Amino acid sequence: MLAFVVLSVLSVVLIGVVPSTIIGLKGASQRANAALLAQTQFEELRRSGFGSIIASVEPYPTASLERTDYTYRIEVAEAQLSSGEMMSLDIAKLVHVVVDWQSQTGPQTYKASAVMFKRI
Repeated sequence: MLAFVVLSVLSVVLIGVVPSTIIGLKGASQRANAALLAQTQFEELRRSGFGSIIASVEPYPTASLERTDYTYRIEVAEAQLSSGEMMSLDIAKLVHVVVDWQSQTGPQTYKASAVMFKRI
């Protein structure tokens, strides 16, 4: 009888844990894909040259990875020196790659940032 009770309690716990684990693993995979997509965009910006780094305009591009659709955009702002002064956009740009997607738990966003400098 005691074994039946222990088995029942254990099965109830496992029934609740397994779906949560699967959802958590899928969310981690989606975040990793968003980070990979952002890194890919940074590499493309580096290849294309400093002068071609501009903010995205709608409609934003999309990419599909592992049955999830990701929308990404590039945001550009002035980079800030450690003294607090803003740098000219002709010298350096603060670039954000923002990736959005819909998961089982709702809308998600991943944002990666880098300062890109003009080569002298």
